[in-house]
Amino acid sequence: MTPRVDSTMTLRDGRRLAYAEWGDADGRPVLFFHGTPSCRLFHPPDPSAFDGLRTRWISVDRPGYGRSDHQARRDLLGWTRDVEALANHLGLAEFSVAGLSGGGPHALACAFALPARVRRTAVVSGVGPVTPETLRQMFPERRWGFRLSRTVPWLVPFLVRLVGDPRRVDRHYAKVLAQCRSDRQVLERPAVRDMLQANWAEANRQGLRAYAADGRIFALPWPFEPSAIRGMVRFWHGTADESVPVEMARTLSNAIPNATLEIVPGAGHFLVFDHLGAIVRWVVGDAE
Repeated sequence: MTPRVDSTMTLRDGRRLAYAEWGDADGRPVLFFHGTPSCRLFHPPDPSAFDGLRTRWISVDRPGYGRSDHQARRDLLGWTRDVEALANHLGLAEFSVAGLSGGGPHALACAFALPARVRRTAVVSGVGPVTPETLRQMFPERRWGFRLSRTVPWLVPFLVRLVGDPRRVDRHYAKVLAQCRSDRQVLERPAVRDMLQANWAEANRQGLRAYAADGRIFALPWPFEPSAIRGMVRFWHGTADESVPVEMARTLSNAIPNATLEIVPGAGHFLVFDHLGAIVRWVVGDAE
């Protein structure tokens, strides 16, 4: 499946911001924020995935990923300004946001900073504020990645290269494949693996600086309090997620006043592939 639109816009500071559109051109807009590392080409491989959902799914490359220009020392609130500029460019007065994994904090930042424009916020397998307890629940490579991102982020790209090429899906998710049966079954689907392979190759076309920048953002304190978010938020998280502990979703859903948490028993980090319909129906307002 190829995007209906694959384009860029120019931001006020001269940077390019890339985005792709899927689904219904006249549908209700959802801005989708990809995981880490990933890009705008992450999508459900089933061509009929958006059929009947009346949804305009707009996937955005964060700075340094795919075709979006690198931005030095980027942060969560800076991302919300890029998103607002994109919404203005596309003529969207209101929209919903959805964040997957590393896109979760970026979605919540938009819910905080753009309350008059963000209708609903969906967070799927999303990263939350890092605590000693959540660090202990991660597999060792992920745990050390967060620690190094906090202290020596410039070192992260070099270490990733030593471990293996992040564009190789099988290597990057070796730990997930080994530990989580649900994720293993999803990632063994040929269509999913082919999509991820192409997606990751595009995500890292500029190198690994964006990967390191995401890690630094996740490892440092967030520049806003989740409790200050007033819009409707729903989290989806699997109990078998070995990449992002479910405790992160529990903590955030308890902190945000109008948040709910959908725990999926036995599901891993890639539950989005089997639950996309329910997620989309909620985020566009077809479900409570």
